[in-house]
Amino acid sequence: MRPYTRPHPLRRCPNNSDPETENPPVWHNSIPLKAEHGCLQFPAHDASPEKRVVYFRNDGTRIELDVPRNEIGIGVWIEWLGGYLLRNDVISGWRATVGGRLYDDQVVPLMMPDGRLLSIPMNEWDLSNVRPTRAGMVVTTLKGTAGIYLWKADERILIAEGYVKPRYLEVSPDGCHVAYYWNKLYAADNTIRLRVINVCRGMGIPADANPFNW
Repeated sequence: MRPYTRPHPLRRCPNNSDPETENPPVWHNSIPLKAEHGCLQFPAHDASPEKRVVYFRNDGTRIELDVPRNEIGIGVWIEWLGGYLLRNDVISGWRATVGGRLYDDQVVPLMMPDGRLLSIPMNEWDLSNVRPTRAGMVVTTLKGTAGIYLWKADERILIAEGYVKPRYLEVSPDGCHVAYYWNKLYAADNTIRLRVINVCRGMGIPADANPFNW
């Protein structure tokens, strides 16, 4: 990442009409972050592949995020982590851009408010509902045995079997509880149920554990 300072503190996320943006315009859309932090700004679709997503901090600092821009899709604040989740799925294996990644080299980026990045290796694709917990990353997939898996270092642990739709899984602010809507694939009883798993208790880890080292 390459930080440098804008002349004035950020009042709003820059757009194509701002005199400080490049000409022709390079901005496509923005993702607002917490008010005290700033926003993420995405290059236009026709911008060169080398163009990065830019984190505009509200103190006026501009930081180009050193990760392929199509590996950033969201900016979700994770309370217990004190940082942002920037990607919540891995739906294809090859990123056909500069800096693209192969099937076995997929990552999910996390970002601290100061702009530091941490790339969590997933090393697979076709993953949905990617969320950080105090026990590691949880994901859902239909590959192999469908269900919720815990990515813990090099382990892949099935913690709930069944079908979980995309966007139907969330983690509690304490980072320990995973809530999801679930139904059993191909079962006669197709009732959708709400379930909650305590991954801290289930994995025998402290309620203040943090597996992500910045």
